[in-house]
Amino acid sequence: MKNNLEPNAMDREMVLSSCFNCLVDMGLEHSTMRALVKATGMTSSSLYYRFKDKNQIVLESSYYGLRNITQNLFLVAVNNLDDFESLFDVFFVESEKYKPAIKLIYQVANSPVYGDQLRELSKQLVPMYKKITVLLAEKLNCATESLEPFVDLFISSIREYMVWGNSDVTKRSLKFLYDGAMKLTK
Repeated sequence: MKNNLEPNAMDREMVLSSCFNCLVDMGLEHSTMRALVKATGMTSSSLYYRFKDKNQIVLESSYYGLRNITQNLFLVAVNNLDDFESLFDVFFVESEKYKPAIKLIYQVANSPVYGDQLRELSKQLVPMYKKITVLLAEKLNCATESLEPFVDLFISSIREYMVWGNSDVTKRSLKFLYDGAMKLTK
């Protein structure tokens, strides 16, 4: 028997995706309700039926974007675990396409209107971070607890690159992290 909520959940994902893409394309300051309505193909009353106001749309769609980017980048990592030496390079290149979205998410995260709420929601992503750490620790045959700081700093380095775009600094940081992680396996 099919769950009756399934189509609504799928619709919500599509709406969040459309709203997030609109926010990324137009920027936080220039995204109006009119633009969000147009991006979703819905009427304004339908959009307001789903969301209390524009603030809720911005918050939920930003979290949606953050969650999806995190999942996609972790899939890249998992799919490249067999070639750990090139993992950093592949991850670096793959993250390039998410730069505009991450910049928007940081803008939302630093906003006095949305920041605290988005940071609270983002705590739900911690299990994903832990999962990739466990997979990497198994691959490298080292203790998960020893590898956790390297994964945290790796994530920070990639975020830093996406926001500031300084590839030389990021490459040095990733090389340093790679060398340090390899020492854990000895």
